[in-house]
Amino acid sequence: MSDVEKRQAQQRAVSLAACAAALTVGGPLIGYRFEVQKSEETYRAEAQELADRLAAGEADWREVAGPGDPRGWMQPVSYDPGAVGPKGVDGLRLRARDDLALVNLASFGARHLDLAERETSEIDCLAQAVYYEARSEDVRGQMAVAEVVMNRVRDPRFPKTICDVVYQGHYRATGCQFTFTCDGSLRHRPRGPAWDRARDVALHVQLGLNTPVTHDATHYHTDYVNPYWSAGMVETTVVGTHIFYRFPRGGAEWSRARLALDARHEHDSILRALEDSYSEDAPDEAVDDTDLLKSLPVFAVSAEIEPEPSVAGKTL
Repeated sequence: MSDVEKRQAQQRAVSLAACAAALTVGGPLIGYRFEVQKSEETYRAEAQELADRLAAGEADWREVAGPGDPRGWMQPVSYDPGAVGPKGVDGLRLRARDDLALVNLASFGARHLDLAERETSEIDCLAQAVYYEARSEDVRGQMAVAEVVMNRVRDPRFPKTICDVVYQGHYRATGCQFTFTCDGSLRHRPRGPAWDRARDVALHVQLGLNTPVTHDATHYHTDYVNPYWSAGMVETTVVGTHIFYRFPRGGAEWSRARLALDARHEHDSILRALEDSYSEDAPDEAVDDTDLLKSLPVFAVSAEIEPEPSVAGKTL
């Protein structure tokens, strides 16, 4: 045999070996791929057939078999005591089994709808307080106002729901707890981005997701007024344009609060007397108000009631 023939024989042997190796490795993969493709084609054909039967009303969807279950995944069951179910189980035992399976599942009824409506109303009331009382404040200031409402809900001295707290005394011109409920502000309906933000703040605080900043305050007022009641409260903090207060605690705080309130009452009484002395109805002769001025008490809430130290570094 010549050298050329030898080389050709060697090349044929190498080619045959390569083909054999390829068949050994790739054969099963090719077969598996064909099998998968055939299964997919069969599945699509069966699915199309079932869809056609369901559309034509020739099949019941309850007859569809579940994975690993040759029967339908939903089986019609009779609760008749004489009926016999799977594996000889009678109707009463089937009902007991089903009742046991449902015992821990929550049922949904009309009371849940009522609860959802009340929750929506509560959030709306809290959002109204934020909108009308602190619309110009930043988010921290708005959350502080909402926090006061929630503090009142938890305080036994106030109503137990958000709406009752917000609208407490609204039918009295001077007895409302939140000014917007009795000064006509509600004639202007809340709207726009400010209302959307107020609702977001209300929901955030109502869910308890905020970091408290008012130190249990139940009262507040803007920094450009000085209401009579503030003398009998303990100032806790200032957030934005609002000054926050809580009720006194313990004998010492209550004593200081009473002294400050008495001083405020005397102070206001003397000021009213001075105003009356200079009223238009007063006689033209000169009025000697020296004694009234001398009797004015030195009044300072911060001197009588020391506010709690604020918590540094806390943010919402």
